[in-house]
Amino acid sequence: MTDSLELLALQDLDSNIDALGHRRLRLAERTALKDAETKLLATQRKLATERKRAAAAQAQIEALEHAGQLRDSKLARLEKQLKTVIAPREAEALMHEISLLNAERSASDDEELELLDVVESADNAAGSADTALTGAEAAVEAAKQALAVAESELDREVAALTQSRAELAEHFDEATVTRYDRARHRRDGVAIARIVNGRCGACHLDLSRAFIDKAKHASTSDPVDCEQCGRWLVVVAS
Repeated sequence: MTDSLELLALQDLDSNIDALGHRRLRLAERTALKDAETKLLATQRKLATERKRAAAAQAQIEALEHAGQLRDSKLARLEKQLKTVIAPREAEALMHEISLLNAERSASDDEELELLDVVESADNAAGSADTALTGAEAAVEAAKQALAVAESELDREVAALTQSRAELAEHFDEATVTRYDRARHRRDGVAIARIVNGRCGACHLDLSRAFIDKAKHASTSDPVDCEQCGRWLVVVAS
């Protein structure tokens, strides 16, 4: 009976260690860090997008200004030429071309004004994102520190349980521990189950009185396995 109780104690320690591993993955601090990192990434993308939008609009403005310089040079040349022509038809053609260039310049000026609005809007949005970036980065660092503290506490608990587990495992021979560890690996971490109200505590299969009696007299070197789930069955006196 002592061996059975110690086996159950070993199983309980291992189950608790496993539970801490699962808790580690589901820590609220881990979720908080993920949320903070998501917000940081969104802020970084917003900043990059607005900077790109401002740069693109500024590049268009520079292209319009360059085209405007070429157009102004052409206008100056045509206006100078207009002063020297005598033929009415030639003068009319020059005036028509000058009119088209002036219309083009007016449209270009309107487009440049619109682009300047885009640059201002993008710069403002980028400035807001840049300001938010500092807070988002700080939030990530704070979340990382909080997670490290939470993980450190779990590590201490795991270390204490692992030490207790090692001390308890010394009570069994190597063959028993090896068999137990293999069974745990095959059975989702649970190698041993109590018999509860005439049933296997793991799969809840009803057990016969003869089977239960056999389990009562079993030893760790020759344990009785549940016919359904294959776990070692242990009877604990109530």
